[in-house]
Amino acid sequence: LMPALARDFEVIAVDQRGIGLSDKPADGYDTGTLAADLVALMDALGHERFAVAGHDTGFAISYALAADHPDRVDRVALAEIPGPPGAAPSPPLFVPAPLNDRLWHLAFNRVENLPEQLVAGREDVFFGYEFAIQGGKLPDEVVDYYVRILSEPGVLPGSFGFYRSLDTTL
Repeated sequence: LMPALARDFEVIAVDQRGIGLSDKPADGYDTGTLAADLVALMDALGHERFAVAGHDTGFAISYALAADHPDRVDRVALAEIPGPPGAAPSPPLFVPAPLNDRLWHLAFNRVENLPEQLVAGREDVFFGYEFAIQGGKLPDEVVDYYVRILSEPGVLPGSFGFYRSLDTTL
């Protein structure tokens, strides 16, 4: 999608706080704070108003961005998130296997400390599974790139931070 948009627009792909190459602070993973991060980024880049597209966790962040900063967001496009949180009742704990395979990580990622203990040293297994099950086959070199970044010291708590802040977000 980004290459097609880049033909007519300046496209800025953001690693949200705790993800990819961004900082990994101990807190601030609720959507209100993450939306404020985007406003600060747009300020730094000189953009007073801008359009935003949000997918997956970006859906919830972009929604907060448009809701909290309507004077800054010209347009918003939101796509694909299970939920979205608070808009519909949460799925039941026991769901059919195909749905469970795609949603189980939401509750797992929210648990304090345990996911880091279970995933550390096995990032290839955990994230490889997530990339494989969440739709579409990514090239091996792309999965390897993400697993390499997610395997660096101090990265795992940031990757779980969004999920652990869902109560604040809601």
